[in-house]
Formats: sequence, C-alpha cells, structure tokens
Amino acid sequence: MPAATAGELLADLRATVDVQLARAFSSDDRSVSALAAAIDYSLLAPGKRIRPILFLAAAEACGGSGSQLAPVAAAFELIHAYSLVHDDLPAMDDDVLRRGVPTSHVVYGEATAVLVGDALQARAFELVAGCDALGAEARVAIVALLARAAGWRGMVGGQYLDVDHERAGGSDLAALRDVHDRKTGALIAGAIEAGAIAAGADDDVQAACAAFGRELGWLFQLVDDLLDATGSAEALGKTPGKDARSGKVTAVDVYGSVDALRAAADEQLERCLALAMELPDAGGRLRRIARFVHGRDH
Repeated sequence: MPAATAGELLADLRATVDVQLARAFSSDDRSVSALAAAIDYSLLAPGKRIRPILFLAAAEACGGSGSQLAPVAAAFELIHAYSLVHDDLPAMDDDVLRRGVPTSHVVYGEATAVLVGDALQARAFELVAGCDALGAEARVAIVALLARAAGWRGMVGGQYLDVDHERAGGSDLAALRDVHDRKTGALIAGAIEAGAIAAGADDDVQAACAAFGRELGWLFQLVDDLLDATGSAEALGKTPGKDARSGKVTAVDVYGSVDALRAAADEQLERCLALAMELPDAGGRLRRIARFVHGRDH
C-alpha cells in the first residue's frame, strides 16, 4: 500500500489528534500568551502524528473509543514535540530546521525553547491524569508507562547514549538498536501499549502490543536513517546527513550500504506485520500504520 493511500486511511485519527493539540495550550492568561505562542509554533507544525495515531489505533483494535481518549493520544505527541525542541538545542544536536521551519531556539531563543519543552512535558501528564474517559487505575498505569518511556531508561536515556558517542557502542548493531529502542522505540511502543490499557485489554494483549511497538520503533528508525542518507532538506523538513557528518553511527554504517539497509527495512516490515496479526482484530489499522512507516518519504 503506498504511503499516501495509507495516510488517507488514517486521516480521521490524525484529525482527532490535531483538534486536541490545538486546544492543549489555549488560555485567557495573557501573561503567558507569548509562551503559549512559542509552544504552538513547535507543537502545531506539520508532522506525521505517528505516536498519538498509534495510541488511537491500538485502542480501537482492542475495542476502545478513540474520540473519548483523544487527550491521552495528544499527550504522546506533546512528549514527542518536547523531545524535538530539546534535541535541536545547540547543546544537543544543534539543528536549525525541523518540520520544514526554523527550530524553536532559532526563532525564540534558547531559554524560551527550554521552557517550551518543559511546558510540553508537564502538560502531557496533566492531560492523561485529567482524562475523565479513563478510570483512576488506567490513568495511573498510563502515567507510569509514559514516564518510563520518556525518562532516563527510555527516550532520555537514548538521547544521552546518542549524544555520548563513546557509550553509543561504535558500529555494533545490538548497541545501535539499544540506543534507538530507547530514543525512538520506547515512546512508540508506549503509545501502543497505552492504547491497549485505555481499552481495558488484559496483560497478555498489553504485552503483545508493546512487543509489536518495539519492532515498529526499529522499523521507524531504519527508514529514518535510510531517508537521512537519501533525502533532501525540502522533502524531509530537516537537515539530512547531519548524524553521519557529526561522526554518529547510523544504520547505513551498520548494514554496510543503502541497499542493504533498504532490504533490512523490508524484512522488518514483514516482522511487524506478522506481529500485528497476533493482536486483537489482527492489529486493525496498526498494520496500515506499519506500511505507512515503511513507505514514508519524510
């Protein structure tokens, strides 16, 4: 299935997410209106919304109601957006382009960009905790899961390893996957597992969703590194080839060539599709999302 077709089939989920994101920082408090504008600049910039869509698709496959769970879906995008704002800072990846526009610190300054990320992170947990469509036990479970996925053993830990080249493990595949299972995969897997929790799925289904999510996260990273090696700034909306130029090991290095990496991504897609078939409703739209991730061009 071509990426554009898959994207069209997911349009309703994306629309649900975008409505919630637009509301996330609306306020009559004029004293922080400039900060809210800076937050919306990064949060509402065009993006794939993969993580919140995954949450909604997993909940749907497990029998949940997507529209009522939209605040929790949005929370995963807020965490992702916060990570991008902070990753782009001069002290981290020092990037000037994100989602086709200048990065937050370029437009608003470093101090404001740090605060934008902080606000996005805090609001994410507020959205989960305040979601009336979930019982207290489910809210606590998702807050804990989101904290683990975003924290020092997950996304933050992966970013630390990515920045610290010596600890990133050279050109070893297992070491590279460990970095990206944390930096990229943890939040993707967490979104899918959280969708199962929100829908009331049992522990076995939650574990199966998490396993699928980890493999999908690796597929996402393989395609990301492939696009980074072959794409343009205009198509990607960010600076291509920056990791390679800075000396970071990428999947192209580990697999040896672009063609070998492309073949590995094809194999990883088949692995994801097989795991999706073991989920409720044969994964529902999660299979479409896996194809979308594999076929995307940015």
